Amino acid sequence: MSNKMQCKIRPSLYVPKNKQALTKVHALHDRNAYLKGYWYAIALSENISHDKPHKTSCFDRDIVLYRDKYTEKIIAQDNVCPHRGAPLDRGWLEHDAFDQTTSIACPYHGWVFDTHGKIARVPSLKCDCDRLPKRQVLPTYTDATHEEGGYVWFLYGGDAMCSSPIPTRDMDDLIQKERAIGVPWRPVYGEILFDAPHWNVFDNAIDITHIHYLHGDSFGNSSKPEIKDFEIMNEDDSAAHHVHMRFKIHNKPANLLWHWTIVDDVDVEMQIWLPYTSIIKISLGAGVQMITVVNTTPIDAHRSINRFCLWRNFAPWPVLDGFARQAMLNILGQDKDMVELLLRPQQVTKEISLRSDMPQIAYRKLRQKIANIFQRDQLTNQR
Repeated sequence: MSNKMQCKIRPSLYVPKNKQALTKVHALHDRNAYLKGYWYAIALSENISHDKPHKTSCFDRDIVLYRDKYTEKIIAQDNVCPHRGAPLDRGWLEHDAFDQTTSIACPYHGWVFDTHGKIARVPSLKCDCDRLPKRQVLPTYTDATHEEGGYVWFLYGGDAMCSSPIPTRDMDDLIQKERAIGVPWRPVYGEILFDAPHWNVFDNAIDITHIHYLHGDSFGNSSKPEIKDFEIMNEDDSAAHHVHMRFKIHNKPANLLWHWTIVDDVDVEMQIWLPYTSIIKISLGAGVQMITVVNTTPIDAHRSINRFCLWRNFAPWPVLDGFARQAMLNILGQDKDMVELLLRPQQVTKEISLRSDMPQIAYRKLRQKIANIFQRDQLTNQR
C-alpha cells in the first residue's frame, strides 16, 4: 500500500493451545500461514453506491465502503472515526459538484473526511481550514481494493502472494465469450453469514458427498450417492493457485418441472482457488448448465461469510432472478444449519478422509504446499 497511514492487517485468527491435539494445532497454524497475500471478496458490487456508506468486516477489522460519485471508484476506509471512534457507516456521503469530490461524514460530530483519509471539514470550527491536520488521519485501503466480476476484492496483508490472480477472472472471461455467441448466461448474487470458522465453512463449500443427504429435497440423491470418475487436471502444476477437477454424480430432479433435464450421470467441473473460492459447473440434460461461485471470507475467529454468484444459461429473464437467488439461499441455509453444529476445528483431533473426499484432499495438499513455501520464506528472511 502506498500511503503511510494505510495499515498492514495481521492475521488474528486463533490457534488455541491444546496439548491433547498437538498435531491438529500445527495444522491450524499451517492454515493461518497462507492467509496473507490473497484477494478476498469483502462485498457485492451491487451493494456499494454513492448514496450511502456500506459496512463490511474481515480479519477482525470493520471497513466502510462507498463509491466516488465522479470516478465510480470504490473507496475503502476504516469504519472508525479517528475523532471519537464513531462508526462511519452510520454517517452520510457528501458530493461537491464544483470540486468533483466525494467525502464521508461522521454521524457523531459531523467531521468530514475525503477519499484519501484526510480531514475535509470540521463543522464545529469556524472556516479556519489552515489549522486542520494536513496528514492522513483515517486509514484507507483503496489501493488494496479492486472491483471485478460483481465483487469487491480486498488484498489482505500487502503484496499478492506470487502474483495471485482474482479467482473468478478466467470464468468471467469464459462467460463473456459464450455470451458473445448467444449463450444467455445470467447471474444472481447474494451472501449469507455463518457463525462458524472459515475453515469449516469452506470445507463444506467444496464437499460434494454431503449434497445427497443435506440437500436431498433439491438436488441430492441419497439412493445413488456414489462419486465417479474423479480426474484432477492440474495436480502437478507447481505454480497453480487452484486445483481443477471433474467427476460425475447422480442427482434427482427436485420436482416434475425439472424432469426434462434428467441424465444418467451429471458432469461436474470444480475449481478450488486459494484461499477460499470454489467454482462448480454442473451440466444437466438438454444443455442446461449452472455455475456456482462461492467466496468464503473470514470475519473473525468464529464467524465467516459466504458471498456467492449463481450463473444459469437457461430462463434468462430478470423476473426469475429472485427465485434463483432464493434457491441458492435455501441451499446455503441448510449448509449453515449443519456447519454451525460442527465442533470447532481444534476439537477434531484427527480427520478421516477417503477417496470420495477428493476435493478437500486436493485442496489441502495445495494449501499445505503454499504454507510450506510461506514458512520457507520466513526462515530465509530470518537468516
